[in-house]
Amino acid sequence: MTRYTVEQSKRIELSWLKSKNFLEGYRSGNIKWSMNENPTGNINIVVDTFSEDPNIKLTYKIRKQREENWTDINFSLKMESLPCRFGGKKWFFICGLFKNNKYCGQRVRILYEAGNYFGCRKCANLSYESCNISGLAKQFGRIVSFPEIEKIREKAKRTHYNGKLTKKYLRYLRIEEKSEDSFVGISMLLTEKVKRIKNNFRK
Repeated sequence: MTRYTVEQSKRIELSWLKSKNFLEGYRSGNIKWSMNENPTGNINIVVDTFSEDPNIKLTYKIRKQREENWTDINFSLKMESLPCRFGGKKWFFICGLFKNNKYCGQRVRILYEAGNYFGCRKCANLSYESCNISGLAKQFGRIVSFPEIEKIREKAKRTHYNGKLTKKYLRYLRIEEKSEDSFVGISMLLTEKVKRIKNNFRK
């Protein structure tokens, strides 16, 4: 059975929130999704990085197939920051979902639509479209697979020592971020390729 991919899923990215200044205290706003310039959904968000318990609150509506009425969803997740090596801090979402009756609690930089809620890629049971691509990935360098990243994370059991990030955990953060950037790059490349194919058909 083919799994849905991260490219097909609605997502909330910390890199985007940072670029829109959502990580500077208490901010609210709206995220809209679209596909082929057609709206596919929107969500209201409130990000609080000022309080002692940083969090993001999500408010949206859902409607199940073959149902006319909409259901209001109010969902919040904890957030956590880690100090960067050269100053500042890096924010993470804490996945609050349960999978196989086990609380996740993973630090992640991207939330994906997981049923009626949002959580990490694993809890959403998503794969990567780029996992099925070989040649296109080369221009983005070697892409570290998700199982590989998990193994590196397991080895970095201790995140801090004497108030500083450990070398193993820093390596994990760097590899994870590089891997995410590579997948985003491939996703953009695929989008452009689909557009060119559609334009050729129209000619």
